[in-house]
Amino acid sequence: MRISATISTTIIHPLSVKFLFAVMLLEIFLGGGGRLIDVGPLSIRMYLFILALIISVAEILNHRTIYTTFAGILIAATVMFLFSSIIGKLNGATTATVLADIKPLLTFYGLIFFYFMIRDLNDVDFVVRLLKFCSITLAILYVGVFVLINTHILPFALFYSKVTVTQEFFFRGEFAFFYKGFIYMCFGAIFYACEKKALKAPFLLLAVAIILTFTRGFFVSILLTFLFYHVFIVRNASKLILFLIATMVAVMLLWGYYYQKSLGRSTSDSVRVEQVQEVIERTTPLSSIIGHGYGVGVPSRPERMEIVYLELFHKQGIFGLLFWFALALVVWQLYKRALTYGNNSLANAFMLSVVFVYVESITNPFLTNPIGLNMVLIAMVCLKVLGGAPREVLPSQSKQ
Repeated sequence: MRISATISTTIIHPLSVKFLFAVMLLEIFLGGGGRLIDVGPLSIRMYLFILALIISVAEILNHRTIYTTFAGILIAATVMFLFSSIIGKLNGATTATVLADIKPLLTFYGLIFFYFMIRDLNDVDFVVRLLKFCSITLAILYVGVFVLINTHILPFALFYSKVTVTQEFFFRGEFAFFYKGFIYMCFGAIFYACEKKALKAPFLLLAVAIILTFTRGFFVSILLTFLFYHVFIVRNASKLILFLIATMVAVMLLWGYYYQKSLGRSTSDSVRVEQVQEVIERTTPLSSIIGHGYGVGVPSRPERMEIVYLELFHKQGIFGLLFWFALALVVWQLYKRALTYGNNSLANAFMLSVVFVYVESITNPFLTNPIGLNMVLIAMVCLKVLGGAPREVLPSQSKQ
């Protein structure tokens, strides 16, 4: 079943739309939180998003159709926005704080544009090749800057002063740093790992770059993502045992580096514990069901919390958590259908990327942020295409 509009409008040139789509993907894959470049009052990402929405509306008015499941997701998300906004206002939230919570979630409406642009296997292949290219680009840039800083060719103070104003970078002492867009290195690593020949130069480069970020969330989330893969997808006892052994070795070799005193781990851990305590103190029988609403935080985090699911429970209660669980279930159903058409390699990669976003969001706010949410939406659309077309060898897989 499909939903369609009945009002026609002008036809937008296909090539210009394709170009916009390519630029939009590049910005998503490389642009981190989207604040690297501001033009006037908005970021480049916001201008691209607005253009995508305008084109999406024009296409709907020109009789383009929307897949019913995706339309249902958007309707449910809209109802959630309105309901949680009303609850928040009733609990004393200001309009500004309510809008601050809604703003990143408007990314959901980009699902329409992605659906119109990713129509066949060639479009999926284009997305995959661009994602891989961007992940390798990020890895090369990071390793290069890491070497320059630690050989003192690039003064740390100079680099810090140039990038800290963007609020996209976080530093590990004076020898390493974290950039919000580095999550796409993890996605790239997942796509390379899902190929038949995973141990190749690009995969190893990404692995080294991810390790050198000294990000515990990435390290743990990758391990848990592939644990999910072995338990729920491969279901092979011997391979699971080998994976667990390899995981134990990796933890013993690398975990100590993630707790160096210079990285300030105890502070970040105590902040999360404090947030948990503050949410528990404010939980009531009613709030546990519907939450306190958008715009209502806790003293230590009046806006966003590091633990996504804690914030969802505090602001939207069990209903909010159920919405995001249902979204994951939709992705799983699309994935299972893609497997029936033999598109296992790419289907596994997209599915595991979504799992990674959900797992990483236990400690960092990616799922409810455009950084991670865009990947979930793109994965949904690509899995929809993979679940409706027979397998064929695509350029991005031809050298596996």
